[in-house]
Amino acid sequence: MNSKAVDGPLFDFETPYGYGGPLATSDNAVFLDDAWAEIGEACRAQNIVCGFIRLHPLLDNHRFCAAGAVDVVTDRQTVVLSLNKDKARVWDDYTSSTRGKIRKAQRAGVTVTAEIGDRALSTFGETYQAHMAELGARDEYLFNSTYFQAIGALGDNAHRVYLARHAGQVVGGALVLLSRRLAHYHLSSSLRAHANLAPNNMLRHAAAMDLLDGPWETLHFGGGRTSDPSDSLFKFKAGYSPERATFRFAKFVADRPAYEALCHGWAKANPGLSEKFGSHFLKYRYV
Repeated sequence: MNSKAVDGPLFDFETPYGYGGPLATSDNAVFLDDAWAEIGEACRAQNIVCGFIRLHPLLDNHRFCAAGAVDVVTDRQTVVLSLNKDKARVWDDYTSSTRGKIRKAQRAGVTVTAEIGDRALSTFGETYQAHMAELGARDEYLFNSTYFQAIGALGDNAHRVYLARHAGQVVGGALVLLSRRLAHYHLSSSLRAHANLAPNNMLRHAAAMDLLDGPWETLHFGGGRTSDPSDSLFKFKAGYSPERATFRFAKFVADRPAYEALCHGWAKANPGLSEKFGSHFLKYRYV
């Protein structure tokens, strides 16, 4: 970044879309204080002012953020499904409205296949991009073909694509990312023209049933668009499991004077944006 408020160039960092954050072999306070002090020193040496860190709801890695050095914010609840259950128990844990939507999709003839590889990723990518265009989604959600190719390069064991079809036509899809222990419902989409077929309900159900037979411990559905417990997306996902995990994020400032000067300069230069973006940690990115 370049800033008129501070002599530059200056930089920041942000963890990738999704869940990440620090890992450590110890949560000893002295060790963590020293580690984050070293991170801060390395950042300042490279003119990195601050960093925004998304933490992992299933790893609880907020415990590796040193108190005083890193500001951890509890953001929202997310929906998880333990995969050590049988299919009947998972079905019984769905809400009645969720079960009704799945039955509706089944009666309409919607089917879901689990697939891997570049062709499946490409098909899903096309459906996802078309859906994002319908929504007028922001740039950070517009994953292109290069992104899906990169996921394919991770190998067949790192992903699974679920494609919903009706009368031979793809009407929706989902991309699940896999590690040795965890499964994450990463992206999903269906086109508005097929919403009456309830493909999104069918996709989540199919993924849950499919993954019960594998080595994974937990399927993470994620949270809502906002932190509001009444958020419609969160309530939709909550229909699949009563289990919850907490999503947190962290704000790390390596150079406090430079950060404050950046924010002050941004607010002065962009008075019309302060109301909308003033609470964002990296607010100065919005111009």
